[in-house]
Amino acid sequence: MLEIQRPSKIRSVGFATHDEALWVCEKCGPIEPHYVRLTDRWLRGPECPCQIEARRLQAETERYLAWMRKDQQNCYNWLGPFISDDLPLVEQTLDSFKRPLKWQEKAYNAARLFALEPNGTIIFYGPYGTGKTHLLAAITNELRLRKFSSRFCVAAKLHQAVAECHKSGEDAYRLMYQAITAPLLVIDDVGASKLSESRLETYETIIDERTKHRRPIAISTNYVDQLAEFVGGRAKSRLSMNQIAVEMDGDDYRMEM
Repeated sequence: MLEIQRPSKIRSVGFATHDEALWVCEKCGPIEPHYVRLTDRWLRGPECPCQIEARRLQAETERYLAWMRKDQQNCYNWLGPFISDDLPLVEQTLDSFKRPLKWQEKAYNAARLFALEPNGTIIFYGPYGTGKTHLLAAITNELRLRKFSSRFCVAAKLHQAVAECHKSGEDAYRLMYQAITAPLLVIDDVGASKLSESRLETYETIIDERTKHRRPIAISTNYVDQLAEFVGGRAKSRLSMNQIAVEMDGDDYRMEM
């Protein structure tokens, strides 16, 4: 009988002996190899259940981290190419707020509860340097851990982005749509710039649509009692529904850094 000549490339696949192909999983024990008569070689056995689970968890973790990176960009860098992003705020957390700003316990607790269940409108108000921006960013970063997306913007940058659209002849629909439909919208430093007809229209459109669909909003301002002057009476009325207003007083913490 003629001996079948097996190509050397095929013969090189696998192991020469049973013991060489045998491997032991720390959890599942010995995993038996398979003998392939055609090549006269031994192939290692299939992945054990714990290996399959480990690979699944690794893939899930990679997908989660990729989503986190994308969501950070969507949160802090959504106003367009001509507007500077606020990506450094991704480092702000509730824990990092609590340590240096112990006197703001009420604000900290309000932010923590809002991050657990965003609902209605939360407004942090008070003088500069009391940690309002830190808390707003911390809320978005806390929610991201649970795959809850937000859009963060400084009020002046929002209006600048809308103005850039009008200046270039583009429709501001994309920006307005993102602000209206985001699971959480955060507007920092409301009232820092003078209200105009265009800014009034922007506030009224966004706030009216969000409250109509019961989407939460988080805001910071220096003077909550003057909110109508900053966003307009209609928008201020909408924000008063299911509102939590948290005063943040004290000295400017930046002066101590």
